[in-house]
Amino acid sequence: MGTDPIVPSMVYLPDLKTPIELRELKKRVKTVPERVPRNKLIESLQLADRMQEMLDNGEAQNKADIARQLGLTRARVTQVMKLLELPDSFKKTVQDAGSHAAISERLIRSILTEKDSNTKGKKLLDLVRTHLVPTFEE
Repeated sequence: MGTDPIVPSMVYLPDLKTPIELRELKKRVKTVPERVPRNKLIESLQLADRMQEMLDNGEAQNKADIARQLGLTRARVTQVMKLLELPDSFKKTVQDAGSHAAISERLIRSILTEKDSNTKGKKLLDLVRTHLVPTFEE
C-alpha cells in the first residue's frame, strides 16, 4: 500500500513576510474559469446538419438508426431535424448572433408547425427582431 502524499499546511510565498496556511491561501486565490456562453439553438442546428450528413453518406439508414447511433430518442431526432426546414438566412442570422441569440428551439419548432409559408416567414422575422440582442462591433 502506498502512503498519502505529504501536503503542507503552511506555505511560504516570497511576497508575504510570514508563512500562510494553505487553507487561507485557497480562500484568497479565486480562480474562476472563464465561462464560455453556449447557444443551444446553434448546437441543435449543427446537430441537425450532422444528422442529415449521416443520412446522405449512408452512415445511417433512417431517423431510428440515427437515434440508436447518437443515443437519442427518435422523437428528439425528429425535433432536431425539423430545424433543417429553417431558411438558410435565418440560420446564418442566429449563428452570427452567437451567444447573444436568445431564441429557444422550442419557440422555433412551434413556428415551423405553421402551414402557411408567409405566416411562418413573418413569425421568423418578428422573432429575429424581438429576440436577438444586438451585437456590438469591436
